[in-house]
Amino acid sequence: GEPQGLTFEWECSVLDTTGATRTCRDTSNKKLSETLDLTLPVITVPAGALAPSGAIPYRFTVTVSKHGGKIPASFTMPVVIVDTPIPSVSVANGGLGFQQAD
Repeated sequence: GEPQGLTFEWECSVLDTTGATRTCRDTSNKKLSETLDLTLPVITVPAGALAPSGAIPYRFTVTVSKHGGKIPASFTMPVVIVDTPIPSVSVANGGLGFQQAD
């Protein structure tokens, strides 16, 4: 169902080479907030949108608020993106055919 009275705000940050926290940018150097709706309950970052992170993870934080003055709750999840080729797989019968059991 729909999130009743809940609002969501996603953020993505990463440490740069100097150790400073920076807003995540995609591979075309745009902030994620420019390419994704960060107010949805669930966000999907397309494959290849973020550069591999190496040993330093991206940090995704979601803050959930409820209308009526409740204290917002936040959760942060570190995400490591690796550059690994996806193997291609094919399945073949090999000409053996199938027999139906009696």
